[in-house]
This record gives sequence, structure tokens and C-alpha cells, in this order.
Amino acid sequence: MAMLAFFPWVAAGTSQGSDPDIYEPDDIRSEANVIAPNEVPQQHNFHRAEDVDWVKFAAKVSDEWYTFEATNVGMDADVVLELYMNDSAHGPAIRIKNNGWEGEDEILDWKCLRDGTYYLKVRNLATSVPGTDSGYDLELRYPIGPFSGNIVGYVTDAVTTLPVAGATITADSRIPGLSLQDGAYLIIHPPGTFTLTAQAPGYVQQGPLPVVVIEGGTILQNFQLTPLPTLPRPVIMANGASGQVSVPVGSPVQIAISLNSGTQVLKPADWWLVQQTPTGILLCYDLSQGMMVNGFFPTYQGGLFEFGRIPLMTLSNLTSGSHVFYFGVDMNPNGTLDMGVLYFDYVCVSVGSGAFFRE
Repeated sequence: MAMLAFFPWVAAGTSQGSDPDIYEPDDIRSEANVIAPNEVPQQHNFHRAEDVDWVKFAAKVSDEWYTFEATNVGMDADVVLELYMNDSAHGPAIRIKNNGWEGEDEILDWKCLRDGTYYLKVRNLATSVPGTDSGYDLELRYPIGPFSGNIVGYVTDAVTTLPVAGATITADSRIPGLSLQDGAYLIIHPPGTFTLTAQAPGYVQQGPLPVVVIEGGTILQNFQLTPLPTLPRPVIMANGASGQVSVPVGSPVQIAISLNSGTQVLKPADWWLVQQTPTGILLCYDLSQGMMVNGFFPTYQGGLFEFGRIPLMTLSNLTSGSHVFYFGVDMNPNGTLDMGVLYFDYVCVSVGSGAFFRE
């Protein structure tokens, strides 16, 4: 299987000149492109004076050295290499290298002391405005021996089938790979029998899965990651605010609700919309009448679904004191309130003649 199918820039490249390279936009960390260790060098270009390039890669603790090398540097470029950890890319760089001058290669050697995703920022220190000779080739090397094979594949969401970007794919204790925006990944690996594991934030880890890497060959291994379960998140607001809201007597109070179902979409539940008055009386929202009534019962019974903020009612006759409004769902649809599986939110409306009216 051709690497070009998974990584279009492999063997494609771009000429060094004044035009943006194929990796643009990559001026900020969130736009960083994946660079796979030992792949064909990426051809970049400083196409404007303020242009910087970001790449990212996954690394594991090892006694071996990672080497970033910028070669074929144009005479209008003075390359600076800055390495950052995932959680410190906006803080000090953990390593900076700038030994060369315009047109000279730059090399940064680094040994990983902590597993994670790392970012490399490449910038131009040349004082002149980039011209037609401001390109460079960027390569990440890691020692794997003279003979190797390729592990390629796609990482997708098992529920939506959409690609999962930024997943870490690890072959035993060897160097890991990162999936691209389209879910594709590439690991250049020594031959032998190994296991692969894929993991990404918000997903259940998949693997280890056995793979056999053949010298000079390509093995295809796809991953379908299952999302971690997320819980329902009901929200209730009064006059567009949550928490504590104060209004004068006689002022209108609009009650609105929203629901994020998480991964519980269509799961059956009891839906509750309850008001506790200053005297302790409980009122429930009657869906058929569109108003609060005496009693204690679910407003609705049925599968969960997501919706944004919906104004449900406007009350202008609230008595003085604290009125607490609750909106919740419990995942045991039996018509009674089950606190063990209840997810709820509340807002407290303080009504008084001297109260501050919060918009």
C-alpha cells in the first residue's frame, strides 16, 4: 500500500520559494501538523516575514535520542527550532536550538523523559524579508535499525464513523504515532511481531492488537474507538442566569431549560421540573397545561434528546421569599424520583421588595 494514500505529502513535497507550503496554515500550536519519525522530510517554506511552522509528534520515555534536523535551508532563512511539551507549549520551551546562520542546517537532539505529545515550533531569525530562497526540509529521526516496515491505518469513532484526530497509536514500547485530521496514521517500525494500542482523549483504549511487520512491507491496522460514556447535563436558568437570581416583587421571571444528553441519547428517563416555594410546597410542571401545578410527578417520561435553551414559562406572580426551580432527569423511568440515577440543575430566585433585578 502506497504511503501517498495515507500521507499525501510523502514523495510530493513542495518547491522552496515564496509561496505558502502545503502544510499551511500551521502558524499556531492548534494548527500543528503531524510529523512521523523517519518519514520522508517535510518541505516547508517561510513565505512571509512573520511565518512560523508548528509540527507535533508522540514520544515515549526511551534511552534513545530523537533528532530534529532542518536541512537544505535557503539563504533567506535562519532556522530556530523550539521544542515544547503538550502542557507547556505556551510557556518556556524545553529545548531551543539556533547554532547556524542564514542558509545553514540546524539540528536539535532530545531524549524523552516523559510520555506525551510534543510540539516543535520552527521560526525564521533572518532579519531580511523572506524571498524566493526561504525554504527548508524538516525531518524527525529515531533509531530503529537499517531495515524497517510500515504500519498504517485509520482511527475512527465507532459510533459516528468519523475520523479521530490526535489519537496515539503505540507499538509495544517503540515510538508511537499520531493520527491526522482524517484519522490516518503512519509508524515506521522494525520488522517482527508486535502489538498495537490506540488511545485518544474521550475514548476507550483499543488493543493491544497483534501485528506482524515485514521488512520493506506495509501492514494495515485500523482502529474503531468507542467513546467514553458521558452523563446527561440538564441546565435551568432564570432570566438568563443560573445559581442565585434576585428580583423585586411583581417582576417577571422567565424560566428556561436545556439538556446535553451526553452518550445517553434515547435512553428512557423520568424528566422532572419542580418548584419549591418559600413555604416548602412542591409544584411540578404539567406539560399538557404548560404551567406549574400542585403534586409531585414527572413532567415527561421518554428517551433523552438534546436541545438548546428553551424558554418554558414566564412567572409574574411569585411571592416574596426564595423559590427554587429544579430541572433533572433520572435514568430509572418508573414514575418516582430515584436520587441514585438523578442528574439535575437548579436556580434559586429570591423575590423581595428591595431585591436587585438581575437581567
